[in-house]
Amino acid sequence: MSASPQKHIAAGLALLLGLLLVITVNITEEDTAEDGILTYFTDFSLSLFGGGTFSAPELKETAVTVVNVFSTDCVPCIKEMPLLEALADAYANVRVLGLASDWEDSDRYREKLSGILSEAGVTYPVLIPDEAFFEKAYPLLHDCLPGTFFLDSKGRLLHFVSGALTAESWELTVRTLLLGGKP
Repeated sequence: MSASPQKHIAAGLALLLGLLLVITVNITEEDTAEDGILTYFTDFSLSLFGGGTFSAPELKETAVTVVNVFSTDCVPCIKEMPLLEALADAYANVRVLGLASDWEDSDRYREKLSGILSEAGVTYPVLIPDEAFFEKAYPLLHDCLPGTFFLDSKGRLLHFVSGALTAESWELTVRTLLLGGKP
């Protein structure tokens, strides 16, 4: 006897939620206060790939900012870039920023990064990290990329995800945060 469609849906949702629990990390003040990542994004200014800067006051323009830390040698990082681009296009009150963790100040690296961004269709801004970012973010990233920080309009850390997400997971996480919930 086969299971009903409702049981298949329930099983699928349980599996999805289980996967989300495995790959997400809830951030609390106790967990990261001494690391300083809770306050890093409240007062920062970083250069943008292609010129210009992005700083904390600009976070006020959107309800949620997604900072996706990637490497140009990370296949899952590159594969999720089009998903992040779609997320940026889908929500007017959500900003997506990339952060190139393997930044090198060389023409060769700039060409490589430019090619990756172009091929992935990325139009969202890409930040160039500074030493303070790595000092404070390393305890969360642990060399596991991609890593994604979800920030509120004041730069406060709402949520952190280690690893790549599916389109559905990105959507669910953002919608939950926009509604004031915890993913």
